[in-house]
Amino acid sequence: MFAGILGFNRVMASERESGCVDTLALAPVDRSAVFFGKWIGGLVNLLLVAALIISLFSLFFPISMLRWDLIGVVILGSAGYAALGTLLATLTFKSSAREILLPLLLLPPAFPLLMAAVQATRNLLEGAGWAAIATWVNILAACDVIYLVLAWMLYDRLLKE
Repeated sequence: MFAGILGFNRVMASERESGCVDTLALAPVDRSAVFFGKWIGGLVNLLLVAALIISLFSLFFPISMLRWDLIGVVILGSAGYAALGTLLATLTFKSSAREILLPLLLLPPAFPLLMAAVQATRNLLEGAGWAAIATWVNILAACDVIYLVLAWMLYDRLLKE
């Protein structure tokens, strides 16, 4: 969560200073392409941090973290968090208090996503099977779809303003 918030703030701060957002708003491309480009960048950033954390966790603790089901949960959780973070970082990038405003706006709607990812990970590390994590994975997938569609629909309006 922390790495995501820092990453979203950093990207938007550098784009604000260089005037890239205004240039992107004037570009003759669909705004959804701009959103998906930013989303993919945020997703890659989150997945790199997750890979580092999982590698260190596997190194220091006697638990196998390199499992396909756990990697799937990490990808699902990161995808929704990146979509929501990209949308809200774009919403707050013109604010002078964006470092404080982004976490305040991001964490409450991301709570169901984060709770589902934590519970699914806990169940997987305890050795539970698919039946125990199916509900949590469904919540992750639903949050991903909701956040991606919502961000895709609202991003054009955010870039215009």
